[in-house]
Amino acid sequence: LAALPGFFPLAGKGDFAFSPIHAADLARTVRITCENDFSGRTLEPAGPHTLSLRELLLAYRQWLGFGHAPTVSIPLPLMKLMG
Repeated sequence: LAALPGFFPLAGKGDFAFSPIHAADLARTVRITCENDFSGRTLEPAGPHTLSLRELLLAYRQWLGFGHAPTVSIPLPLMKLMG
């Protein structure tokens, strides 16, 4: 989505929360979990920052070297219908 030319679509208002985690950090977490006894516990690996879908896609655009692009909000009922 972030690489689409001209604009990129957002589901609803694009305010869904994400806490992206780096692959190396996730791999380290899996290793530590396998080396220790975490039985009976639920772990939720997450990154240190929480971003909205809109912020996440804008960050990806910047990382890809693309300039700012407008967003188009697609209503959730329409997204469900398309899904």
